[in-house]
This record gives sequence, structure tokens and C-alpha cells, in this order.
Amino acid sequence: MDIVKALNLFRSSNPPLMEWLNSPIIYLEQGDFAKELRGMAQTHFSAKRMTYHYLSMVKGNFKIIFRTGPRSR
Repeated sequence: MDIVKALNLFRSSNPPLMEWLNSPIIYLEQGDFAKELRGMAQTHFSAKRMTYHYLSMVKGNFKIIFRTGPRSR
């Protein structure tokens, strides 16, 4: 991920970026960039935006489930 894209996602409190930053799985991390973002997220991240993101995902999933019915097992 390039730094400009990461900063734009950070500025908008992008939930997948926050998940990536807080994942216990780290494939490669060089320098302090991710560490600095993690620190700034403590004071600059919008929990409200994350809530709306996941609510939107739930609404979309419910629409699919109720339109097509639950999957047979």
C-alpha cells in the first residue's frame, strides 16, 4: 500500500485500514510508519464512522439473506 493512499484512508477513518493496523498478523513491517499510525489512531480515529461502516455491511447482508433465503446446509 503506498503512503499517500494509506494516509487518505487514515484521514477518513477507514475501518479495513484500522483492522489491518491492529491485526496480530504482520507479514512485513519496516520502519515506524505503521507504529506511528497506530499511535495516532488512538486520538484521531472515528468510532462513529466504523459503526456506520459495519451497520451498512449488516444491512446489505440482511437484504441478501431475506431476498434469497438462508442457505441450505
